[in-house]
Amino acid sequence: MRIGIVCPYSWDMPGGVKQHIDDLAQALIAQGHEVSVIAPAADDDELPPYVTGAGRAVPVPYNGSVARMSFGFLSAARVRRWVRTGGFDVLHIHEPLIPSLGVLACWAARGPIVATFHASFTRSRAIAVAEPLLRSALEKLMGRIAVSDAARKSLVEQFGGDAVLI
Repeated sequence: MRIGIVCPYSWDMPGGVKQHIDDLAQALIAQGHEVSVIAPAADDDELPPYVTGAGRAVPVPYNGSVARMSFGFLSAARVRRWVRTGGFDVLHIHEPLIPSLGVLACWAARGPIVATFHASFTRSRAIAVAEPLLRSALEKLMGRIAVSDAARKSLVEQFGGDAVLI
């Protein structure tokens, strides 16, 4: 199976979501799947062979911390090209509600998409303003996974629907 995984946070920074994605990709590869990950990364970063860089990350205050994410024209073009050339059987997007590669990948994808929600959040002015754009991405998801009850509750209360708690 050809699996595309979208990492919203910079590949060169330690973090739980990035580590989860790296472990998942390696486990899937060990099982014989073809896996490609796209993540924020500078062109000169050393990346594993299964990771594609989507452009330099920018530090953004988010949800009580500083997340290093990519967005903008360069990242959008790289995500579209990665989706188009990947020929993925399934696309797995992590954190599709933050302004990074996940939303871009949802918009570009044409096949089955599942998403994992890691963060909990409260209603904010930024979410209210971005809600129409976020809903357009969420509507394309075939499956939703939450890694905690708090992440599931945030998603359900803010956007409706449901998610499987793992």
